[in-house]
Amino acid sequence: MQDKTYQARIAALSIAQSSTMVRLLRSYGQNSHAENIEAAISAVTDIVSAELGRHILAEAMAWVADESWEGDDLPVPATHLH
Repeated sequence: MQDKTYQARIAALSIAQSSTMVRLLRSYGQNSHAENIEAAISAVTDIVSAELGRHILAEAMAWVADESWEGDDLPVPATHLH
């Protein structure tokens, strides 16, 4: 697997997990916290798109969606992008 693809998949996993946190926070009326996380997700998405390419990130997001529905093993997130 190419390094950019792997990095994009890890970023996509983090984005998906953060989006889940937003839904949970909103369901408990914690809208201000949810808005802060949404702002962070947007910033991270912009950074990853600029570093790795929007097309690569889009493919990674599709991969996360497919993997989460299939229940396959997902990689352990890295602590940062190179």
